[in-house]
Amino acid sequence: MNSQRLGRGPTGAVELVLAHIEEALNEDDTSTQKAAFLIAALVHSPEKLKSLRRFYSELLATLRSGEMVEVRQELLAVEGVFLLRALGLAQVSQEELKSVLVHPRDRILAIVDMSGRRPLRETKSQE
Repeated sequence: MNSQRLGRGPTGAVELVLAHIEEALNEDDTSTQKAAFLIAALVHSPEKLKSLRRFYSELLATLRSGEMVEVRQELLAVEGVFLLRALGLAQVSQEELKSVLVHPRDRILAIVDMSGRRPLRETKSQE
């Protein structure tokens, strides 16, 4: 994940999810395919898969209550479309992919605005 998107201050779950979505919005097909191949390789390496499972487990656990439940749902939608597309299980055009990614980003930003939290500064400016 691009550390420039996260900045240098404290990083919470919402900031991680927003940065993740921004990275996905800027990926090309080659990057997506490389990521899919890495995930497929990890499945055959249980030791290396442990840290990724731990990361997602901790991240999703922090998104289980209150307004964070909707952030969790949006993250799961983003990850779902990535896997379906990257693994060739669904044909999703670049245009449709962008639409699927922009919607969760905008929903999360709306939640952040309503809660008074400060979102990543560069998030809304990039599309």
